[in-house]
Amino acid sequence: MFLEQWLDVIQTVALAITLGVLIKYTLETKKLREATVKQNELGLRPCITINYKYKFLFKNIGHSPALNITIDEVEKEKFIFRFKKINLLEPNDFTLTEFIQVGKRDPKGSKYEWKYDFGRIDNEFTLTIRYENIESKHYYSKVIVYPLAEKIKFLETRRF
Repeated sequence: MFLEQWLDVIQTVALAITLGVLIKYTLETKKLREATVKQNELGLRPCITINYKYKFLFKNIGHSPALNITIDEVEKEKFIFRFKKINLLEPNDFTLTEFIQVGKRDPKGSKYEWKYDFGRIDNEFTLTIRYENIESKHYYSKVIVYPLAEKIKFLETRRF
């Protein structure tokens, strides 16, 4: 009788240890799956970089096309800059983007010409670039442009 109780306790402990090992293994497998999904996503992610020297040259250094690239408008003291949408940017491809400079007091419907060159803007401004990959996952990048120094500082790139 005593031996049977002792064997039941050993069996219960062994099952509890086995359950604990299975739970730990399941959690580790979940982490591996999440890492694999993230790695696959990075492989399918476009990555837009910018060069600036009075003009914006956008380049896709990712492994997937960037689709529906839009740049949020930039508001300065007297003007608003609106950028033309870029529909597609293939991997390792680059393009200039056009923009218009709109006066804050200009009437709606005024005619503007698209241009590429900012000329000399004195102070820095932030650009937010939004784009998506072939799976319609959305990303954005934020950069600070220093026009007089002809430099760009990347702030962040994220999926939203």
